[in-house]
Amino acid sequence: MTVESIALFPGSADDPEIQSKLINLGKASSYGIAELGFYSDKYATRTQFAGINQFNVQLFDNRVTRVYVSYASPPWNHVDEMVTRVSEALSLPSAENWTPVFSTERKTLQCSGFSVEVYAIKQDNACCSSVDLRMQGVEEQVRERKKATIEKAKREFKP
Repeated sequence: MTVESIALFPGSADDPEIQSKLINLGKASSYGIAELGFYSDKYATRTQFAGINQFNVQLFDNRVTRVYVSYASPPWNHVDEMVTRVSEALSLPSAENWTPVFSTERKTLQCSGFSVEVYAIKQDNACCSSVDLRMQGVEEQVRERKKATIEKAKREFKP
């Protein structure tokens, strides 16, 4: 994803925060990672994103490695209701193939090379739900880069 590919959010290329993150992507201190956050109500295309509060994209070495979408969705009585809708939309296995995560409001599906997590909570007629798609192995690569940077600094240290 580059400035050209964020065209879904007209004006985002001019957003100082987005520009800064894209510029810093190649710097060693970023370890090749950048998190871009888009709030649909900021952009002219907001009608295309009806029901979406926030859209986050993680880049690692200029590749999209995570997509997180937060919804202003209807209240779900159980996370399996939302998992069923997500599974249908993305052609994924049904809810009974997903694993609960820490609570009854979150489920995850481990796939080959990526995972999908669905979160759905209903509290006092308010609802918060999200879908989080992540490429596997990115966190380990970032940890290795950080470790290599620290080791290099130790080797090059001159008291």
